Amino acid sequence: MSTKFERTSFELPAQRATPRTDLDTPGERGGAPDSIPVRRLWIEGIGLVVAVVATLVTYAIFIVHPYPHTPLNQFLATFARGNAAIWPMQIVWYAGAAAMVALALWPVRQTTQLICLLAAAYLIWVGIAYFGVLASGISLAWLWAAVFTLEAVLLL
Repeated sequence: MSTKFERTSFELPAQRATPRTDLDTPGERGGAPDSIPVRRLWIEGIGLVVAVVATLVTYAIFIVHPYPHTPLNQFLATFARGNAAIWPMQIVWYAGAAAMVALALWPVRQTTQLICLLAAAYLIWVGIAYFGVLASGISLAWLWAAVFTLEAVLLL
């Protein structure tokens, strides 16, 4: 009597009905299903290099050309004025944030599209309402408004 058991591969009936290709198994053309393609690694590496270079350039500009900072009380007063000017919208955006979290935790059909739509609406709101209208007096507000709006368009 032996205690060793031989394992056999077990397939569900649905798996047996589908034809297998050479890409399903490791071989010359196909790799293991959980391996990360080299192309994806290259793209992620290029993105990381671009982000690091952009960060270094930004800090170099701030070192070479410093600008005076707004005092803290004036900075916080900008938020107070903005909150008073757009009072009911805070409730709408809190509800939108709760909806995005709920959609992420309880996925339904087209969850990703709904989350992206809500996030894009919020980014457009921040770009136009805050940087374009309320904080238009701060340094480079037009640039931040354009960046937030562009980010919303790319998200859509």
